[in-house]
Amino acid sequence: RDLIVTGVQTCALPISSQSFDVWNAGTGPLEFAVIEACDWLRVSPDQGESNGEHVPIAVSFDTSRLDPGVYSCALVLAASGVAGGGGLGLSVTIPVTVEVGVKNVLSLEPVVDNTLYQTTSTNLSNGSGPTLLTGEVTTKSWRRGLIGFNLKGELPANAFITDAQLDMTLLGAADPAATGTVSLYRVTKAWGEGTSSVDIPDDIDGTNAARYDAAWLYAEFNTITWAKQGGDYDSTLTAKRDVQQEGVYTWGPTDRMLEDVQSWYLNSKTNFGWIFLSTETVSAGWKRFASSENATIASRPHLTVT
Repeated sequence: RDLIVTGVQTCALPISSQSFDVWNAGTGPLEFAVIEACDWLRVSPDQGESNGEHVPIAVSFDTSRLDPGVYSCALVLAASGVAGGGGLGLSVTIPVTVEVGVKNVLSLEPVVDNTLYQTTSTNLSNGSGPTLLTGEVTTKSWRRGLIGFNLKGELPANAFITDAQLDMTLLGAADPAATGTVSLYRVTKAWGEGTSSVDIPDDIDGTNAARYDAAWLYAEFNTITWAKQGGDYDSTLTAKRDVQQEGVYTWGPTDRMLEDVQSWYLNSKTNFGWIFLSTETVSAGWKRFASSENATIASRPHLTVT
């Protein structure tokens, strides 16, 4: 009888788990056990029986207590009770190698940010201005913020991202006593930042969009339009945060935020950043945040990647 093992492979990307299948290609039952001898390695189930069906074995790794370096171990798959095998035991050794890297924490400023101003007659923006706005200014007159980061150019090759969070500084609001929820969503189309610039308090109304600026109708003024006015973005929530008083607020870490950042690192062609929206059903509910051009460096947005 044949003992078959499949799914054993090397993987270029860091992983916390892997799996393989065991089955008896012959007839009758095959009993097996998986033996591991490393405290950072676990298998489940560690024993079983196959009558021809595939039995998946999950292998998980816990490297939290390991110093940086390369670690090797071996799984021994021992089988017995093969029908017609005369009690002859079979075994397969599966080598396992894990590389533990150095944990780095990077803080990245945006390479591009902007504000979309809801309008159908004039294209407004504030690409190089010191602030970002979100929320409703007057009834059905909305502001939406855009923010993007360069991950591929800042992170080393073969980096394994485990966490991500965004910090932004709230500079003011229509009603400082009112709490508002600001939500992040992944943008699905490339957009731009031009030279348009207007400071507080005129940033509430914006200024005429310059070439390449994102605006309510345009992803890049005045050549590339959004498929949907007000920005193209995935409806799946990345992160949200209630904000009220002036100060620094943090979005994440969330599983979705980690997924966004990992996907942008692996494929920079999909990196269009986030759009952030405040509650758009509350009149005069706008919020003002510092942008990457703000004169106070400590107030600028930061994406922290671990």
